[in-house]
Amino acid sequence: MKCINCGTDNDYQARQDKKCKNCGHEFVFEPKGMNPKVTDGLFAKIINDISFNNTIFYTQKQFDYYFDKIAKNRKSKSVLAVLIVIFILFNIFFTGFVGAFLGWLLVFITVIITFGLLGNNGFIIANLLWNTIYIISLVRRSQSTKINVQERSQIGKGLLILGGIILIGGGWITLTIIKSFPIFLIVTSLGMISIYFGVAALSNKEPRVQEFLVKKSQLREWQDKWNSINSTPEKLLPTITPNQNLIPNSELNNYSFDRLVVCQKDEIAHFLIVIMGKVRLNLPNELNY
Repeated sequence: MKCINCGTDNDYQARQDKKCKNCGHEFVFEPKGMNPKVTDGLFAKIINDISFNNTIFYTQKQFDYYFDKIAKNRKSKSVLAVLIVIFILFNIFFTGFVGAFLGWLLVFITVIITFGLLGNNGFIIANLLWNTIYIISLVRRSQSTKINVQERSQIGKGLLILGGIILIGGGWITLTIIKSFPIFLIVTSLGMISIYFGVAALSNKEPRVQEFLVKKSQLREWQDKWNSINSTPEKLLPTITPNQNLIPNSELNNYSFDRLVVCQKDEIAHFLIVIMGKVRLNLPNELNY
């Protein structure tokens, strides 16, 4: 991770004392083990982008949504590759270790042998069990409110690919090696179910009400730590206290207007007043509340 103060690249070993090895500037984040991964450079870029190179003001709520958008977009880019890797690795290891255990277990539990359909072949059960659990977890994840359209699309593609692998690869193995038509039906059904939910996830592009990937309380802790180390962003507007008893300056009665903007929320009025006062109209300080 690069230091935002001097640009020196610090590996994990060099970040153990949470300071840059070159200039001693303190790091706010440690991305190792974080989900989503956040670095000082990423957080600084988010602040810079939302303020358009520190030229425009923004509210806390705008920052919350923009941070959530960036975090979800970064997470969704690697989803498909991760899904495929997990599928392949666990098909090997889960089938091997759990299958070996079940193989020994089925020798003694003859009731589960089902008229010789499975025999002592615990590898088949382990493989079907893992694939079923994995597909169910992906389907549930595709319906989560904590993912955006891009990540849902990546999961849909993953379900399509996995369904194709199960249909083609699993179907061929069950017919040519295992030579069991009942197991072939189970495998192909699982593959078709995966493809069905993959198509459903890809076709569902309607926006949904989403949860924040990072809780607001956690994001506030990060911001407070950032402010204590790197100073508070200049263009972040202060939060308005609800039901704040403000006494307008008496001189405001002398001002006239020919247009009126009615705002539903105090935050919107606050935002417009600050923007107009400091950027366009240079309104008196009494209006900047």
